[in-house]
Amino acid sequence: VSLLFVLGFTAVFVALGATATTFGRNLLQNSNTFQTVGGWLIIALGVFIAVTALWNPTILMPMMRERRVEVRPSRLGSWAPPVMGVAFGFGWTPCIGPTLASIRTVAEGMILLAAYGLGLGVPFVLFAIGIDKLYGALAWFRRNLKPITLVSGVLLALFGVLMITGQIVELNRWVQRVLPELPFNS
Repeated sequence: VSLLFVLGFTAVFVALGATATTFGRNLLQNSNTFQTVGGWLIIALGVFIAVTALWNPTILMPMMRERRVEVRPSRLGSWAPPVMGVAFGFGWTPCIGPTLASIRTVAEGMILLAAYGLGLGVPFVLFAIGIDKLYGALAWFRRNLKPITLVSGVLLALFGVLMITGQIVELNRWVQRVLPELPFNS
């Protein structure tokens, strides 16, 4: 069942990639402008998240609230997992848009998007297998929500600064130099 769900959202990623290649190329032509504007937006959101975590975290609660359309998968029968996967794919695409946009600009974009979707699906399959063990981790996150939110906001703002200053490439180079030296790469 979880595999059908994964195939559903993978189909969405492939379809979006097949129809958005031209749009992605146009974005690349204006990437510096989008990077600067995006950097300032990311800084603003990061500062907002960090400040509200310190002084009034309840302001964020309406934005963190889950919103759903009432769907009854039981009415779909055996079609429920792939249909729910398609719905998930459309709903989650904004969260992973930059990665998908960069993949769509490559000639082999559809194959890469299929691999990306299936790779993204592995955690869902593992989650379906080990959901009971996850509840303890969720309790820890709930207890530490304020410091996690504060650190996340600060890191988000710093990432925006890196975007504006064009230092993302330098950060990428540094990570590529450091990763081979880490002990788990032996």
